[in-house]
Amino acid sequence: MARRDKVQVPIGSPSVFRVASLCGVAGAQYRSAPRPRTPLRARAFRSTERAGLGNGRPGAMIEAARLTEETAGMSETNAIGPVVRALNILRALNHQPQSSLQSLHQATGLPKSTIHRLLATLKSEGYVRADVVKGTYTLTEKVLCLSEGFSEPELVVEVGAPIVLKSTRATGLPLALGTLDRGHIVVRYSSMPYSPIGSEHTTVGHVHGLVHSGMGQAYLAYCGQAERDRLLQWMQASLPEPGLWPAVEQDIQHQLAITRRRGYGLRKGQGRGSSTTLAVPLAHGERVLGVLSLTTFGALLTPERLRECVEQLDRTRQEICAAVGARLAQG
Repeated sequence: MARRDKVQVPIGSPSVFRVASLCGVAGAQYRSAPRPRTPLRARAFRSTERAGLGNGRPGAMIEAARLTEETAGMSETNAIGPVVRALNILRALNHQPQSSLQSLHQATGLPKSTIHRLLATLKSEGYVRADVVKGTYTLTEKVLCLSEGFSEPELVVEVGAPIVLKSTRATGLPLALGTLDRGHIVVRYSSMPYSPIGSEHTTVGHVHGLVHSGMGQAYLAYCGQAERDRLLQWMQASLPEPGLWPAVEQDIQHQLAITRRRGYGLRKGQGRGSSTTLAVPLAHGERVLGVLSLTTFGALLTPERLRECVEQLDRTRQEICAAVGARLAQG
């Protein structure tokens, strides 16, 4: 049998496949020259034109550029595209009582086919209601469940944390924010790591009682009477010996009266090197939404220094309450 010589053909040659077939080479694998990648922005423009967003209009090209930047940003922030688009649809639906496919397309810049699929998903999950006759879509009451976990006390922490940090960086005082949770005050944010006179690294997660802690006194002394009565009933029910309650309640009322006269809650440290806490309520209207506190070594709080700390606490409290009120006014 005649021996066939192998033919060396440069990879990527235009005639590589034709030469290979003529030489009878079987089972060979060939690699073509790599195709240059189209820039991301150009690919986005092409995709938007195919989706009907381009049409040669400047506004559509700007929208396409915006979508391109969002797409590029998603890869950097690990955002999930379908989730982002669904949230955009929910935001657009929230801006008007009824929305059509066209109005959602104009508001979000998404292709109508994508909007239709997202609306179908949201409808199947109970968040969107469709009127087939009118061709409109509205949000259902189920969307309220998405915000129930974010309450006014949560807003205090979100709005107050940057203000607390700013105050600590300006004064060096270690501050903390606390909210009521099942009959106790829980520290939700602390600027202690940024303070040179903090008594420990952080107090986030610390749980304080309502009577013998500075934060608890500030809350219980200034909350509404109805809320105070409920909290006192909870304390009474938690006593191991109900017969002790009259004496305990008398002591509590005495502590609260002292707190109101003083103007802030106070827990004094016991012993050398122990910490002391001052606390003031964060209120909106007649409701106490949280507590602002300052905790440091008790030996540092001379009468003059104590007065300065109380004044700084009050200034920070006013700033937080004003910011919370502004956010609540926005709805």
